[in-house]
Amino acid sequence: MHIPVLLNEVIAAANPTSTCHVLDCTFGRGGYSKAFLEAGCHVTALDRDDTACIYADDLLKQFPNHFTFIQEKFSNISKIFQPQAFDIVVFDIGVSSPQLDNAERGFSFNKSGPLDMRMGSSDLTAADIVNTYEERQMMLLFFNYGEEKRSRKYAKLICEQRLIKPFETTNELADLIKDNTPKFFNKKKKIHPATLVFQALRIAVNDELNEFETALNQCHHLLKPNGRLVTVSFHSLEDRIAKNYFKAHSFEPKQSKYAKEKIIADNLYQLITKKPVTASPEEIKSNPRSSCAKLRAAIRTQIPII
Repeated sequence: MHIPVLLNEVIAAANPTSTCHVLDCTFGRGGYSKAFLEAGCHVTALDRDDTACIYADDLLKQFPNHFTFIQEKFSNISKIFQPQAFDIVVFDIGVSSPQLDNAERGFSFNKSGPLDMRMGSSDLTAADIVNTYEERQMMLLFFNYGEEKRSRKYAKLICEQRLIKPFETTNELADLIKDNTPKFFNKKKKIHPATLVFQALRIAVNDELNEFETALNQCHHLLKPNGRLVTVSFHSLEDRIAKNYFKAHSFEPKQSKYAKEKIIADNLYQLITKKPVTASPEEIKSNPRSSCAKLRAAIRTQIPII
């Protein structure tokens, strides 16, 4: 069974008991779900990826009375579940190891495969974007979703190359970017030069940021009072969404003692982590993908929603 990043930290932040009902919004290979099940919890897991069903079947055999799997996007959680249905809600945002490791999925620039990147059912693929988007549209996508400083140059190169031959594989795109990036830039960044372009394409294909933000805005309805929300993200765009959500809904206003009426603010959460929790040096050494992971968590308060 796959062990996800920050597993111990997630369990510590969630603080599960045997009576807890957990919603694992990003099942993947089931690492978080298995840990909660072993703690005696009831777990309901979601994933829109077809391959997750294989790992879900394994857990269902081990924990038939405590585990439920639903193949669905987590942006639909409020349509599926009743209010205050869960004690813990967990997100592990981003691409999973099975998706990266399978060349046929087209997520990785390290393996040649079709330029796809779809996590679930979608008509749009990464190949559609690089072969049909206008240059400016593609440049903005690379800049906004990948925070790629060379977005203008890469968009121009792609548009020129596709006139000769449309892009079909991950290697075609990755090699074009690598061959047109100075070597000193590669050494300075310490990542493959196509990393941020691939990130931007994956986010666009799967509408990841909107999905995450939409789901977060439903969590306070699904959590019981004193329930816990835990998020793990892997790049600044995802972490910014989680940070802003917790900040916006954990505000405690200063109030004059002479005020006639007490102000009830939008104080839906009490923060557990004022700063993001990151992986230990030991975990980063054993799993380099954990180096950019950030965990944030909060407790659902009992203040009524206005």
